[in-house]
Amino acid sequence: LPLVAPKYRLATDRDNLGLLGSSLGGLISCYAGFTRDDYGRVGCMSSSFWWDNQYFNNTLLVNHDPPASDTVFYMDSGDQPAPDGDDELETIGVRDHMERLGWTLKENLFYELQKGGAHNEESWGSR
Repeated sequence: LPLVAPKYRLATDRDNLGLLGSSLGGLISCYAGFTRDDYGRVGCMSSSFWWDNQYFNNTLLVNHDPPASDTVFYMDSGDQPAPDGDDELETIGVRDHMERLGWTLKENLFYELQKGGAHNEESWGSR
């Protein structure tokens, strides 16, 4: 971004900068959004919140100072059971934890549960 921003006149302030990923990319997007104040909007689609014994929920959200309260988080999951499961319960756990930390549903925290949604690009694209 530092190389192309001047050439293409990109706005790189946090109000205009967002980050979105799915699966492990959703996890790292949530991680970056929570641990860095560079992003005003963060999208965490079908995030792999199960990773490392639910480190994001059980350790990071407990021990790290939260980002600015105007940081907007979007997260989603499907309700498809294994083997195509989409970590519905883990995502709800993170959502609930973030509410306890001060985020407000439908204001700066958004969550969508897709009925029949699986952990794949087809489901992500339809959200």
